[in-house]
Amino acid sequence: YDEMLASTSALAAYNGLIGTGLNQYRGATSEEVSTLCNETTNRALSTLEAINEKKTAIDNTRASLSLNLPVEGKLYRFKGTTSSKYMVSTVSETEGKTSQLGMVEANNTRESVFYYDGTNLVAYADGLCVGAFVQGAASGGSWKCVPVGGTAGVVSFGEGHTKGTYYIRMGSNRNLYDGSTYVDCGGTTADNNYRWTIEEVQYLPVAVSSEVGYGTLYAPVDLALRENLAAYTATVNGSSLQLQAVTDKIPAGTAVILKDNGAVRDANTNCIYLQVTSEATAVSSNDLTGTYKAIAKPAAGSVKIYTLQNPEAGIGFYKYTGANLGGFKAYLAPSTPLANGLSFDFGAATGLDNVATELPADAPAYDLT
Repeated sequence: YDEMLASTSALAAYNGLIGTGLNQYRGATSEEVSTLCNETTNRALSTLEAINEKKTAIDNTRASLSLNLPVEGKLYRFKGTTSSKYMVSTVSETEGKTSQLGMVEANNTRESVFYYDGTNLVAYADGLCVGAFVQGAASGGSWKCVPVGGTAGVVSFGEGHTKGTYYIRMGSNRNLYDGSTYVDCGGTTADNNYRWTIEEVQYLPVAVSSEVGYGTLYAPVDLALRENLAAYTATVNGSSLQLQAVTDKIPAGTAVILKDNGAVRDANTNCIYLQVTSEATAVSSNDLTGTYKAIAKPAAGSVKIYTLQNPEAGIGFYKYTGANLGGFKAYLAPSTPLANGLSFDFGAATGLDNVATELPADAPAYDLT
């Protein structure tokens, strides 16, 4: 009977943690768990056979429970259970830890959002991947987001030191450690600081230039548009870039141009927040494209890249001269190079018109990507 009570106590620890969400367990319903736990006090359990049968049922139910894991293709935030602070893609400001990922209290920044592509954690702020956290190599740059071409960490998740928490593992045995102001790593999961809670992003912070009111976005999830923010797909049509308005929802994997017409911004981040949604209608045509991971720009002589910029000729898409393309932004990669790029015509309601003015090679441009 005491063994049955011990099994009941072990199962009862899952009360409140049964469900379909993150930090919850699947395999049984809350009602099934509660019923089994409550039945152990039933006076009908008066025989050894009945007690053993109940213990077996309890143990089998507990064995069937498994922690819901992050899903490929979603955006997440990672919160240290001990510090209640969030991992960010920028480096820590703590002395001696400036080559490691930082941790902050704010839970709504772009830097606290990471995309899980099934293999790597990709920083939403710029598309760089979290490094491999090679043992003893913090100063070598693997304990932070690595540059394009660097070795990204292969991430996996499992049940943490306490119920409803996770470990986050890079490679075969480097587990991320909550250092309160920095992220460290180690080969164990037993310490409380290796515990993490994971939050799926519900509202995505989107950066749109407050100076010119335009930006681009390439997101892996459906997003609901909000008041005073317009989104457009675009197709190259001869000498013009024709815009098609997106209504209500931006479909996942659809590169768009954003126009801020006075949307509400967060006072601290200056971002516009879009709710993650579902069932967005796919667009029929779109010459804009994007990448989630930051990548090297195609070599000279191959496809030309055009990004949203603001040179003297006017805001539009112009040849990109940088070395790398950041993640989660839209760009043009037309099969036929555009001689001068496509500049916005502020008087046009339905399209962006090509500007015939040739830009000087050294023309200053504010790259909005």
